[in-house]
Amino acid sequence: LSMPKQPLESYPLENLNYVGLLSKAKSKFALIKTPDNTVHQVEVGNYLGANFGMVTAITDTEVSLKEIIQDDLSGDWVERISSLSLQE
Repeated sequence: LSMPKQPLESYPLENLNYVGLLSKAKSKFALIKTPDNTVHQVEVGNYLGANFGMVTAITDTEVSLKEIIQDDLSGDWVERISSLSLQE
């Protein structure tokens, strides 16, 4: 995993908020707010959160991610599905 980190990978997932949705043509972009109140646009395929979380889907109510975490017992790297729900 030697690609450069994207800006939202610096934050733990629990510190990010899904605050809105933009649709342009056939593309959907989630608006993600960081703890310093900066809003970032993300799309499917972007990464966010500290656990290599790749955005897999964006809906009106949530952003779905596939994270890679280290299993506490075996030490193996495993996939975990996570999501950010829209903050009203």
